[in-house]
Amino acid sequence: MTATSSVPANFVPLVDKSNILHHVMPFVAGSYGAAVLVLGGLALTSLLRYRGARRRLAAIEPRSRRRATS
Repeated sequence: MTATSSVPANFVPLVDKSNILHHVMPFVAGSYGAAVLVLGGLALTSLLRYRGARRRLAAIEPRSRRRATS
């Protein structure tokens, strides 16, 4: 018995699967790069807000200075 293919002999695929990596990879890399930039920006702004809040709290909270010296 011979196996017959269900694909016609003149079938041309819409996407060349051997070259798909070159077409898709820039979009994947761009998406990951954008995500890293957005998350890095959020982390940086969060850190800056945290440091500013600690400074403001230290300026109005005299008890924290008393505990540190005693």
